[in-house]
This record gives sequence, C-alpha cells and structure tokens, in this order.
Amino acid sequence: MDGMKLLMQSLRVILGYLLALLTAGLYFSYGAVWVSGAGNAEYAYGLTFVGGLLSATLVGAISFFPALLMIVFAEVFRWQSILVHLLYGGGVALIVWSLGGAEFAQQAAFPRPGTSVAMSAGFIAGFVYWLFAGRLSGCWHGRKDVS
Repeated sequence: MDGMKLLMQSLRVILGYLLALLTAGLYFSYGAVWVSGAGNAEYAYGLTFVGGLLSATLVGAISFFPALLMIVFAEVFRWQSILVHLLYGGGVALIVWSLGGAEFAQQAAFPRPGTSVAMSAGFIAGFVYWLFAGRLSGCWHGRKDVS
C-alpha cells in the first residue's frame, strides 16, 4: 500500500463526492426553476445556482451514510467500472427516496411519485463521482497478484 496514493485517492474521493452532490443539487434545482417558467433569465440563473447549493447540502445530509458505504465497497474491492458507479448512484437515490416521510408510509404505491427524477439525479451523481474518483478506485492498494 502506497501512502501518497492513498492520500491522493482520499482527496479525489472527497472532491468527487462534493461535485456529485453539487451536480445532483443543480439537477433538482434546474428542474424546479426552469420548468416552473421563471420569467427573468438572470433571476432564474441565480435561483438555479442558489437552489442547487441548498439542494446539494440536503442531498448530502440525507445520502451521506449510504454513499459512504458504497464508496468504501468500491475502494476496497477496486470496482472501477462506470456501470458500478452509475448503479450505486441510482441505488442510493432509490433507497433514500423510497424511505420517504410519514405521509408516504400510508400509501401502498411503489414507486413513489418522483422516483424517476430522484434516480436520474443519482445516476448523474454517480457518473460525476466516477469521473473524478471512481475510475481510480482502489489504486492505492498496489499491484494485483497475478497467479
């Protein structure tokens, strides 16, 4: 195990996770602002950006532990495939979205309304994470033993 590679990968993981959260937040905010028909374009851009930051903090608070678990699995088992990270992002989004609040617990409908939007944000976040950190998952382990 190389200590410098571990440090660099840890920094990539943090940056990748933060950028994935920001991307998911901007995705939600864009949908809320632009689909609603905001009149003034400059106002809509500002509202999209501020709403994206706020959404990113909310998404980060809700999905931190499931995402951390998935990141640890990817790092330990050296899962570098884009497909794995897309599925992780969508899976975390589906799990978090399906938990819902008390008002949705009474409904027997699955999937809940908005599931496709939440999973799309998860897929996008998984892709952004893969771009910055996921494609190098486990690089700090050293060489694989070839036997």
